[in-house]
Amino acid sequence: MKNSTNRTNSIIKVGIGLLALFLVNIGGTFFFTRLDLTSEKRHTLTGETIKMVQNLNDRVFIRVYLEGDFPADFKRLRNAVKERLDELKAYGGEKIEYEFINPSENPDKNLRQQVWRKLVESGLEPTEITVEGKDALERKLIFPGAIISYRGKELPIQILRSHDAAPSPEILNSSINNLEYNIANSIRRLTDRRSPKIGILAGHGELSNLELEDFVKAASDLYSVERVRIDSQLNALLGINCLVIAKPDSAFNEKDKFIIDQFIMRGGRVLWCLEGIDASMDSLRGNDKMQTLGLSKSVNLEDQLFTYGVRVRPELLIDRSCAPIALNVGKFGDKPNLQMFPWYFNPVIVPGGNHPINLNVDPIYTEFLSGIDTVGFPFIQKTILLHSSAYTRIMRAPVRINLGIVGINPNFGKNSAGPQPVAVLLEGRFKSAFANRISSQIATSKAINFKTESARPTKMIVIGDGDIIKNKTNKEKGIFYPLGYDNYQNRKIYGNREFLLNALNFLMDDSGMIAVRSREIKLRKLDGEKLIAGRTRWQIINIGGPIFLVMLLGLSIYYVRKRKYA
Repeated sequence: MKNSTNRTNSIIKVGIGLLALFLVNIGGTFFFTRLDLTSEKRHTLTGETIKMVQNLNDRVFIRVYLEGDFPADFKRLRNAVKERLDELKAYGGEKIEYEFINPSENPDKNLRQQVWRKLVESGLEPTEITVEGKDALERKLIFPGAIISYRGKELPIQILRSHDAAPSPEILNSSINNLEYNIANSIRRLTDRRSPKIGILAGHGELSNLELEDFVKAASDLYSVERVRIDSQLNALLGINCLVIAKPDSAFNEKDKFIIDQFIMRGGRVLWCLEGIDASMDSLRGNDKMQTLGLSKSVNLEDQLFTYGVRVRPELLIDRSCAPIALNVGKFGDKPNLQMFPWYFNPVIVPGGNHPINLNVDPIYTEFLSGIDTVGFPFIQKTILLHSSAYTRIMRAPVRINLGIVGINPNFGKNSAGPQPVAVLLEGRFKSAFANRISSQIATSKAINFKTESARPTKMIVIGDGDIIKNKTNKEKGIFYPLGYDNYQNRKIYGNREFLLNALNFLMDDSGMIAVRSREIKLRKLDGEKLIAGRTRWQIINIGGPIFLVMLLGLSIYYVRKRKYA
């Protein structure tokens, strides 16, 4: 009887367990949830991306060319891509499909090269890597990218932005960080019927196309970008959502100012990158005395900006937090002896605060930076985005700029003016700079449709440096380098591009893209010094530890059984 009762109880317990498991599975089809226990939520998509894939109208197909025999670092990248695509599919369902393809699997060399050629024509860039073969090291060509298809349209994604055979862990981690942004942004570009337009102003001595190439290329991934000239034409800015004014060199006439003003009054957004002092490294290097004079620079925008609530000061800021400069201090044999010195006229700004534009942005490189004042109009909200360090000195025009400053102590501690605002965000309903300044004929003209105040709240960002948006160039070869590129380290180390893209996203009310781009997955590397110092100890623990635990478990079981059955 006792055995029968125990058997019945066991069957009931198993039945209850199976029923519970069945109900949990049924419930899982109606209620979807995921739990991410990592501190930076590396396995969780942002809300903007989730909303986008859930609202897809048609199927998105992603072909990833990261399949094959790779070194460990590339396998890690491949697995990270698959994990991110699985996350997208979990929320997008049947609307997200993907496939991993090995573009080098065909043994026929000619057919393999045809596949490679088609991928290059599609926009993917190859990378040559070193793989350990049977007898020696082999060189392989891979395509660390993907092609996204939607309703007959295709868009390439370069997953790994490096051509090194063995990219550093930092580059790989950066590529993994940007996976969600690259994929989500590409899907957004394919599926979004809207095409917000960015206008790069020309006609007033602004930066050249080559000097703006990297910014335009990066912005073109998000928006439609084109050069625009006003030339006193009332409809010159028609269809433009955001206007970028990049380091104008000549004065604006009143007609062009009026057209920009009315563009803002109709809800247009503006990114102003202006100079308070006329100075450049070219004039300094081209001078036998290795010095130049920085004079106040006016492009006839001061009164207009003052009406909007801001003023770019005619001064230079020198900062102890600055970029280096290489100077020849003599001969080293028959070659120049170049040494690095701090160049205080090129402050490096460390973004701070919790504003979305500044999130996870690297230090920003500037040249001949000017401070900014805000004017107390209560109807305009003013947010300081960037400011210099606590060790800043103000040099008012005219400023003598001499390379000899690297050999003296500017005494920032004693003469510091404290942090100075250098980039300001203005939000609200702006007053027209031409209110009460134009004739009644213009004010009442239906063709002009003059507005004395913004039709709706709008935004603008004013930066006291025109070079913040300029990429370095080699004009002789006609090539450009990425925004934030450092000539001495031969790589991109500054966050100018990310800051400016965040600024554009914010001006265009695209805060979701800022959140995706600002994600940071920390690279938790082991301490190399500690590994070397404690190598033997950790080897003993790793080898002997499991053996000791098995022996301890066996002795414990033996002791318990002896106590129970002796």
